[in-house]
Amino acid sequence: MEIENKLMIDRDALSKKHSVLILDGQVEHSISFVQELGKIDTVVHVAATKECLTFKSTYVSKAIMFSAAYDDKEFMAWVRSLDDKYHYDLIVPVTENMLVVFQQLDEGDVLRKKAFLASPDGIAIALDKTTTTLLAKSLSIPVPHSVLLNKLANVAHSDNYPLVLKTSQSFIERDGKTVYSPVCIASNAEERGQFLEKWLPYCPVQQQEYFQGEGWGVEFLYVSGHCVLHFCHQRIHELPLTGGGSSYRRSANAPKAMLDAGKAILDQLNWHGLAMVEFKMNENGEFVLLEINPRSWGSLPLSVKAGVNFPVEMLNIAVGAGLPQQPTYTVDYYARNFSRDIEWLGANILADHRNKLLLTKNRWFSILEWARPFVGKESWDHFDWTDLAVFRSQLVTFTSRLFSALFGRIGDFFDTVHMWLNHQKNKKQLAASGEVITDVLFVCYGNICRSPVAEYAAKQLSADITYSSTGFHDDVLRKTPENIASIATNLELDLSGHRSCRISKEQVLATDIIVVMDQKNFEDVRQHFPEATNKILMLGLFSRPRALTILDPYALNDAAAADALSDVVNGVKGLVSWCSALK
Repeated sequence: MEIENKLMIDRDALSKKHSVLILDGQVEHSISFVQELGKIDTVVHVAATKECLTFKSTYVSKAIMFSAAYDDKEFMAWVRSLDDKYHYDLIVPVTENMLVVFQQLDEGDVLRKKAFLASPDGIAIALDKTTTTLLAKSLSIPVPHSVLLNKLANVAHSDNYPLVLKTSQSFIERDGKTVYSPVCIASNAEERGQFLEKWLPYCPVQQQEYFQGEGWGVEFLYVSGHCVLHFCHQRIHELPLTGGGSSYRRSANAPKAMLDAGKAILDQLNWHGLAMVEFKMNENGEFVLLEINPRSWGSLPLSVKAGVNFPVEMLNIAVGAGLPQQPTYTVDYYARNFSRDIEWLGANILADHRNKLLLTKNRWFSILEWARPFVGKESWDHFDWTDLAVFRSQLVTFTSRLFSALFGRIGDFFDTVHMWLNHQKNKKQLAASGEVITDVLFVCYGNICRSPVAEYAAKQLSADITYSSTGFHDDVLRKTPENIASIATNLELDLSGHRSCRISKEQVLATDIIVVMDQKNFEDVRQHFPEATNKILMLGLFSRPRALTILDPYALNDAAAADALSDVVNGVKGLVSWCSALK
């Protein structure tokens, strides 16, 4: 297998003193290593699976693309051949995937030493959320109450929502591929069941109580079991809004108990190299440990700007320049990932700020925060006057995405107008035809929530018309989810006997009108049955107030799902009244 695909850049300068290989340069926070090491006259080689932003940096001496579909042993043989040729002082595996590949090396292997990695056992514990939690408990470090789930058949019922669900490892072997498993905050049994069905067949799942608070990270550089550097940041903006990586953060003095907890768990692992210990802290100052991130992190630009230069100090240690002294870094300094925080800003503006599961901020204040660069209290990730090509490329990408989104919104507007006009035209033609409507087909995607509720509600209101429902989901004979069936019962609808079916041409031909719930249903019917476009009506336009879209309650919390099903019933009442008036 050919590992190396293409040499993108080659501008090695023999006059430079030290050399570094950065792996997985397609990950954005590798740019901090490139820029900081390049500034001190280091030869920086970057390997990535695709052309990437990191390659734009003027500090990249050599940029190499390699195949993403690599065999681990052959890949390490390729890295070894690069090291034999260039004699790197430091190798930086940026991603967790790459860390797993290096895990296969013996502890005394020269590549492992150059990669500045902890012991195989230490990394294995850090990568496994369950063993991390058990270790923290043994050290009396507070953690959320957790239960390890191993088999679907043994999963007990739970009434305590919200719950946090996370696979024991972030990257899972699934269907022959290594895939990332995101953390899920399940607000109801249906969301919990979906996550467990998706991931539990491949990996144990840790179920934790939900701890309300904000994310904090304490970053460390260890050498042979001893902490030589630390830094702390608070996440100000997290994306997604339910909690995740920070798009905006501030430097902070680590609360002593939190700093001690981070040191205690890494001391126990006899740590070596970089690590970030992640916490959540509530407004009362109480915190829990969430996990250990045993590699570099996305907020690295903040620590560098605030005065803790992890990349440079790692290289100094690697070349025998001595151990650094812990600096007094700047606190209340902010760093923003420009493009991600624009995305956060949009999400925050549109979000329901009453939802306590969303980490929203005051809309006006979050806009005013953009003034901080003018008072010298904020920097933007990877913006560097000596390396403007990187930020310029970020702006180009962001602008392209912005215009794409803008044109998408314009397209959505015209799609909305088209649906409304199609609805009005079909209503007028049906009324003018003088034909009596005898058959109505309700359509949604899964045929387990909205369309069966519409069918059963219509049957209660009118016995003169045949009502049925269907959907586009390939799996048939599915039951209505328990929480949806319970809400339907409150609406005096019994869905216990309903089983889903998939839409067929026979159904479409036999019915007089097809009533859909949203734009996706509208487009699906048009795409699969274009001859039926003149039969499509929008259920939401029969409701009061009118709405083109009735939300799918499948992934909503119970309160929002109840609202959506009420919209369905209100729309059905308007539809049945309209059909009766045609007689």
